[in-house]
Amino acid sequence: MKKSICSILFIVFFFSKVHSQDTTSMEKDLLKSYARTHHWQEKSNWPNGEINEDSVGTYDDIFQNKLLQYTSHYPLTLEAHFTEMQKALYILTSDDGLFRIYCWDNMQGGTMRFFDAVFQFKSGDKVKSCFLPHPDTIDVPAPETLNLYNKLYTFKTGNSTYYLAVYTNIESSLDNKAGIKVFTIQNGVLNDTVRIIKTKTGLHNILSYDYENLPSGSDHSIYFNKFTNTIYIPLVDEYSNVTNRYIKYRFTGTYFEKVEAGK
Repeated sequence: MKKSICSILFIVFFFSKVHSQDTTSMEKDLLKSYARTHHWQEKSNWPNGEINEDSVGTYDDIFQNKLLQYTSHYPLTLEAHFTEMQKALYILTSDDGLFRIYCWDNMQGGTMRFFDAVFQFKSGDKVKSCFLPHPDTIDVPAPETLNLYNKLYTFKTGNSTYYLAVYTNIESSLDNKAGIKVFTIQNGVLNDTVRIIKTKTGLHNILSYDYENLPSGSDHSIYFNKFTNTIYIPLVDEYSNVTNRYIKYRFTGTYFEKVEAGK
């Protein structure tokens, strides 16, 4: 969705007046802004519903840009707990504290859900934030996305550190997707296209699968075992049901490669 020019001008004006903030004040301000999106979403069924739907988008734009500005201008936000805000959206932080993902439902979808995300990272002594796929840029409108990032793993090998972000993708009440995406910080920017997953079709940045139904009673999602450096991908049967079996991709020194059955 294109960002509202008015909302962006508001953010620029707002931050021109801010000289210093503690993270508690920032969190209160962000939560207040986030609540405005929900306020208008709850009223989207009013007779003037189209106006209210526009308001949902406008206030989500304001919240998203405000979050981007806070996280790019105030380095201490990378270490902030944001305890109350974590109740409203996903805030995923890497084990080394150098990478963080803020992700939330933007309240503008139906059975197909749309999510927004801000990516924050530290390179050298600088803390930066960005939308994707526009690394290291804070003035480019964020793309609409279906990805809800809900887990984050840190993987180190040699002098390189990779961040494995697990996501779900809700396209309808039946059509769903889940995957794991690789990030790394290189030369002062966030690289979200690094290809260290090797399959029969070549090198990839993402592993994913489509499904309709999840088994009840337990979490059968993608996970990473840091002791064996192995990614576990749930196996889906011919009826698009997620099973309790997994396909494994183990790091072999250069790439994650599929492990033969039984190993």
